[in-house]
Amino acid sequence: MYAEAKAGIIGFLRALAREVERYAIDVKVARPCPDEDVSPPGDRWQERESRSLWRQAIPLGRLGELEDLAAAVAFLAWDDAAFITDQKLSVSGGLTMA
Repeated sequence: MYAEAKAGIIGFLRALAREVERYAIDVKVARPCPDEDVSPPGDRWQERESRSLWRQAIPLGRLGELEDLAAAVAFLAWDDAAFITDQKLSVSGGLTMA
């Protein structure tokens, strides 16, 4: 279900970028990785062992913080980033590196 929802959002963003480009509107999204601050109540994510495994998997060796995502969003909203469109910025500490 997650993969289908993610693909739908990415497809929507691409279509939206094509639709609004003639109005000089750019479309961007920041994709967060698991972070210290946000998790569903009662989720296994709350368990210490789960967080430890994620920290080990992330090349930068730590979970993200809301400030990491906020900084990326602020950059994408900045006028100097106006030529960036139809992009998905992964704020993942290297977790999504190919």
